[in-house]
Amino acid sequence: MSEGIKSLKLEAQADDRSLVHIVRFVDGYSVGWSFCLREELREMLDIRAAGRVGFSSSETVYFQGKQYCFAAGHLVYDCREAYERKWEDALKVVRYAVQVVSAIPAGYVKTKDYRTTEAVGFSEDGKLASEPAVIEFTRRKMGYGEVELSLLKNNSGLGLREIGRFKTDQEKFISFLQSGILRDFSGAVLSSECANR
Repeated sequence: MSEGIKSLKLEAQADDRSLVHIVRFVDGYSVGWSFCLREELREMLDIRAAGRVGFSSSETVYFQGKQYCFAAGHLVYDCREAYERKWEDALKVVRYAVQVVSAIPAGYVKTKDYRTTEAVGFSEDGKLASEPAVIEFTRRKMGYGEVELSLLKNNSGLGLREIGRFKTDQEKFISFLQSGILRDFSGAVLSSECANR
């Protein structure tokens, strides 16, 4: 490269998706989590069906991403009986539930714009371009949105009562559903009442 020409390294954020999932569903429900999620919530966990080279067309393949999207109204209990039994019977075993009050989904957010007019490319004949080209690039990173939730506890079999309202991001909300430990945006523990049950 001739003197005076600067190189520009462009980086982009890919939507990383994996065949490794954050949850395992058995008979339609999550297993090993503090809260029991129905398999219908798979999309909220950004587990989506997609085609993949090498798989037969009749096989459904699911890929895990990080664009979590729990929304207002989602209600999750700590046991599958809450979904399967009559409510009077379910109240005998349900200890906790969590309801999403409001939410902003996770997604990529713009962090910085770049613009350059340096000669950074090659012409069709393979020589360094003599005319500067305008290159624009927007850098993005994952933003984990926000979740306002209501934590509910069984009130001696009479129903569920709210024991607290909290705000966190979508990623920490999912971690809470897994572990029972709720953290705020900075990672500080807000509640561990549902942990180690």
